Amino acid sequence: MNERPLLKSPLLLARKPWIGWAMFLTGITIFILLALNLVLKGPLLPFDKAVSDSWHQVAVEVSPTMRALTRGGWYLGNEVAVVVALIMGIYFIVKRFWMEFWMTVAGGVGAPLFFLATSHTFNRARPEFAIPIEPVVTQPSFPSGHAVIGVAVYGLLAYFLIQHNRSAFAKTAVILMAFAFILFIGFSRIFTGGHYPTDVLAGYALGLAWSGVAYTTIEVHYARRAELRL
Repeated sequence: MNERPLLKSPLLLARKPWIGWAMFLTGITIFILLALNLVLKGPLLPFDKAVSDSWHQVAVEVSPTMRALTRGGWYLGNEVAVVVALIMGIYFIVKRFWMEFWMTVAGGVGAPLFFLATSHTFNRARPEFAIPIEPVVTQPSFPSGHAVIGVAVYGLLAYFLIQHNRSAFAKTAVILMAFAFILFIGFSRIFTGGHYPTDVLAGYALGLAWSGVAYTTIEVHYARRAELRL
């Protein structure tokens, strides 16, 4: 019996594309609602400020070691995610898994570009504090790019790894680990003062929407190509 590849798509989105479209509709709806709240200065803005200020005060008072650990979410949603996407991309080129390769490109390159275009559209200022914890970032705050990339890259990695794991326990562990990474990235960005809570929620929503439409489109495209060859 041939051993299954370490990374391979389970083709769930090709078999059940409604899942991807549901991801897109859910994500884009939540994002639009959060964007309207920002533009119209809705009721979540005071909530944003209150949570951001209270979490920042806690961050200032904790030990330097704890602050350094929580700051790790920056790297997990940025440099580490880029390395993960590069490794997956190289692996798929070597294996000639072109569908998975283009899905990785969509997650590792397409998602950041989509985020950049969106963030500059809204151009929200970052939270400001008298005692900043992390270096000042001038890039717009809404949505969180770390959250977008975290959902797109770690979600895709978990999706690929599910194919390799046979047991329900292993599949569940992979999914929970991906969720833990994504949630830690969002918590870190708020705790260290890099984003407001709705920035992170909007990033999650945009990442979900992008993942749904991009990955489903690619899988359906390759599935149809395979049918035409038969």
